[in-house]
Amino acid sequence: MLVGSLVATGAAALALLSLVPAYVELWAGYSDSQSQVASSEPNSPETGVRDEIKRAENILLRIEPVAAATTSPAKVIQRALALRPNSVRIESLSFASKDGLLLLTGQAAREGVSAYREALSASSDFTGVSVPVGALLGVEGGKFTISVQVK
Repeated sequence: MLVGSLVATGAAALALLSLVPAYVELWAGYSDSQSQVASSEPNSPETGVRDEIKRAENILLRIEPVAAATTSPAKVIQRALALRPNSVRIESLSFASKDGLLLLTGQAAREGVSAYREALSASSDFTGVSVPVGALLGVEGGKFTISVQVK
């Protein structure tokens, strides 16, 4: 129960952190445009409108990569954890959104690791699943790390 709540808390924290780049870009663009507007003397009412349009276009260009992301880290993690067999315990996870790589570390018997690998491989959400041979053979004391390439 504790592990589940910790994983849910970690997923929520990752989801929140995924929003930070968009927030930073918005405020960076806003402060840049405010300094440009303050330094220019408006010659007519149209100048203010043009400045606001330029500012809006600048913000849209900066947040476009973040807004165009096909899947959020929280959804990726949720999909991977939903495929986990009951016998598999996930102890930590990390997601590199630039590479689309999810690393799952935990403990399970070799049958559980193998079943989890097969479930992840069969999912249409992931393109590549890699598990060290030692984890599949059960020689690492039940500890494993699975790397999953996200579509």
